[in-house]
Amino acid sequence: MAMTLDWDVPLPRWREILQQTKLATFFHTPGWYLTHAEIGGGEVRCAEFRWPDGQVALLPLAIRSRFRGVVTEALAGVENGYGGLLGPRALPPHRIEEAYAAVLDRYPNLRVLGNPLGEQLSVPLSGKITESFTQALPILDPLAQRARMSEMRRRHCRKAEKAGFELERIHPVVPSDMRALYPVYAEHSSRWKYRRWVRDEAYFQTLFRHSGHDLALFVARHEGQVAGFMLLGCWGETLVELHLATRAEQEASQVGTHLIVKPLEWAHEAGYRVFDFLPSGNLDGIVAFKESFGPERRCQLEGAQDSCWVRGLSRLRSAMSRETLATSPYSAP
Repeated sequence: MAMTLDWDVPLPRWREILQQTKLATFFHTPGWYLTHAEIGGGEVRCAEFRWPDGQVALLPLAIRSRFRGVVTEALAGVENGYGGLLGPRALPPHRIEEAYAAVLDRYPNLRVLGNPLGEQLSVPLSGKITESFTQALPILDPLAQRARMSEMRRRHCRKAEKAGFELERIHPVVPSDMRALYPVYAEHSSRWKYRRWVRDEAYFQTLFRHSGHDLALFVARHEGQVAGFMLLGCWGETLVELHLATRAEQEASQVGTHLIVKPLEWAHEAGYRVFDFLPSGNLDGIVAFKESFGPERRCQLEGAQDSCWVRGLSRLRSAMSRETLATSPYSAP
């Protein structure tokens, strides 16, 4: 008997298989995909692959249009969230290739952002492969956790404790929870030079509506006023840092450090094993901040398969951009 494929797995079945998959993360959940489909448009599909010996695997996909609807692209991993094939048992290489061949037959334009906390073989090895890294921290008892930190970060922990922040954990979260917190996020993100990842309040409300039971929100207050918050995606043994926002006037008191250290203590008691800071790209200052907590760098692979249509349209768009620049009245002589 051959592999069978179901292109539209119901949400309960999707979550059921994820719950059996040790290496799954919040980024593989239905709520993450549904949030970005609602905000950015497109369609969500989750494929289930089944083999005669009972082995199963999932591939959540975001389907979107490119080049004004001329081509369709499938994304396994949306908005820098991890994707790729996953299941209760590790797939042998020949089954990985068999599954991706079936996907490419329907969606020849496929991008897979691998899971650096899981099996790198979940990414197809054909096509263009690029590498990056995330910074993941093993969750330990509080004394061992602090021993991994730099001396500077340990000093900042003590400073934050002396500041007297009060910490509240909210779980599950609901859309109205963001009402009092969004001004803190807006003020914090206004200081970013890179605007790509700035979110509006509607984004958070949509995320909370779709994923409220898979999120944990930590709010720090000082003298009754919100000083900052941390939003975590929770699934299985893994926490992922989604958003950290602090008020500028509280940063000297190390509220940002407090919003990482105290959730780590809770995570240890709750049985989580990995805290993922997520990739930071070329933002060296943020990489250094995360490095001070003692994480491990884990390689992340991204695989891209583009059809001849996409390659041709991409070259055409690049050529048109160069021509526009060359004929611009503001271009250099």
